[in-house]
Amino acid sequence: PKISKDDCKIHWNNPVNKIFNFIRGLSPHPGAWTYLIKPLENSPKLLKIYKASIEECSLKESPGKILTDNNSFIRIITANGCISLLELQIENRKRMSVSEFLNGHKITDEEIDSALASVMAKPFQTPLELTQLCSKKGGIHETL
Repeated sequence: PKISKDDCKIHWNNPVNKIFNFIRGLSPHPGAWTYLIKPLENSPKLLKIYKASIEECSLKESPGKILTDNNSFIRIITANGCISLLELQIENRKRMSVSEFLNGHKITDEEIDSALASVMAKPFQTPLELTQLCSKKGGIHETL
């Protein structure tokens, strides 16, 4: 069966090894993806992840929370560890390393997609509702 876009979405509640293999298996095409959410913005940004590694980390935060020094690393907490991003692509931009990304994008309290309902004004029932809303506002594009 053909792989659809929805099949490539990263679920941060999964174990770290499963997410790592998911990213490796979908790179470079079609690419594993998630959302980068800035508080108080109405449109999350689509974030494709091409390279990652597994990191040890404490699990005090919920899955999907970003840990970063805003200089050289981005780590995302999973169910039983952390994924360290190495190469990514935010929508409407080129593919780049994490350090290149952090040169132009400072991350404050953004979280990946598991926190979407608490950041947005209206909680979404389904991923389809989110995609429809963001497509109307020009927030998510089918291709990067």
